[in-house]
Amino acid sequence: MPTTIKFGKQFKKSPLKPLRKHMRIASETATFLPDAMQAFFGNDSEALEKTRQAVSELVADADQLLRELQQRLPDAKDFPLDRRDLFDVLDMQEAIARRMQEITALLPDLPADVPRDVRKPLMRLVDRCISATEVAYEIIKVIEKVVEAGPQGAQLDAARQLVQDIVAIRSEADVHCGEITRMLLAQSREMDPLAVMFLYQLAGWIDDLAGFSQKLAIRSQLLLIR
Repeated sequence: MPTTIKFGKQFKKSPLKPLRKHMRIASETATFLPDAMQAFFGNDSEALEKTRQAVSELVADADQLLRELQQRLPDAKDFPLDRRDLFDVLDMQEAIARRMQEITALLPDLPADVPRDVRKPLMRLVDRCISATEVAYEIIKVIEKVVEAGPQGAQLDAARQLVQDIVAIRSEADVHCGEITRMLLAQSREMDPLAVMFLYQLAGWIDDLAGFSQKLAIRSQLLLIR
């Protein structure tokens, strides 16, 4: 179910709490992807519409948090992090949520004749991209701890390890995306050309979730070392 958020008191303790909540929502949108893909493979229009609505509601929550952050973060006094880097991180969080909204909006309009041998690498790609958003959320939680408690060696080491983890996950996602592309090209003569084009776009958009997560991780690392 979509997250219910109370926005009025988000900023009393730390301006990073709403950033973490925003990333939690972005990561939560990605958890709908496996069910959406199975509904797509099964040509289940009702399930696809429910998923689209659920993701859209989460994105609406994220948008409200985004407006709060944009208005208040520049005014935070004695804030220890570079605001430009922080807004870059926020942009990547927003990109994850928006891309998921675009994916769930695209699926009902795609031809459902996905070759069975393409489905497995698509689901492996989905798994890696969900993992990437989950690790990105863990990175944001570490940043919040660093700001609230001050930089500590263990926390900084944890952040560096998480960045390494997400870079590895992105690499695996790219491998799966490349495999899907090769399979689609190999079968392109037997498939509807529009289906090939849209499936290629779908794989790229799913892979973007890992790409945005990696960019978020790298920018987060800059936040901690500056």
